[in-house]
Amino acid sequence: MRNENLDDLNKKLLKSLEEDSRRSLKELAAELNIKTSTIYHRLHRLKESKILEGFSIIVNPDEMNLSIFNFLTVSLVQTVKSLDRIFIESFAQYLAKEFEEILFVSISRTKVYLISCHTTPESSEEFLEKIKSIPYVDNVDLIQFDKIIKGHKLFTFNEAFFNEGKSIVEPFELKLEKSLPPGKFDITDTVEENEEDEENEDDEE
Repeated sequence: MRNENLDDLNKKLLKSLEEDSRRSLKELAAELNIKTSTIYHRLHRLKESKILEGFSIIVNPDEMNLSIFNFLTVSLVQTVKSLDRIFIESFAQYLAKEFEEILFVSISRTKVYLISCHTTPESSEEFLEKIKSIPYVDNVDLIQFDKIIKGHKLFTFNEAFFNEGKSIVEPFELKLEKSLPPGKFDITDTVEENEEDEENEDDEE
């Protein structure tokens, strides 16, 4: 769906901010040949429409001794079919929140994909073991690379890069929202209940 707030002027404004987000409103107005007040209101609308979520910094991983990068494909244990999508999304959000070493998280219909960065082989291995030890993880495939050619925008400064292994990771709990009852949800209990229902149906037959 096309966002009505993303017109030609806003595209130029975003491009200018992408090149240097430190520019003042006055500098942006001069570059785009429009009033400073227009820049102010445009930025406000871009934030309200969630096209512009914020401003950040880009760090150079090479200069921060971040030399180990992991691309992980995480396969999860089979859950109740009707809850698969909710389960995978909730689990991906859990990983993104609990593991500060993770730079990127995405999902497909059946898997979660991660990119993490580390300063030492030991911290990388410890991170991998933590992921594997989560009860809902069935398998983890690892591809390791040692240099970023394009993609430095993924990197923001994080103290966790230099204090790896010291953070406490909370256990994963699936929380359902919207059309399903709110609160905590135990996948194991539901699987067992479904199996009991199937057994009862067999007995009735």
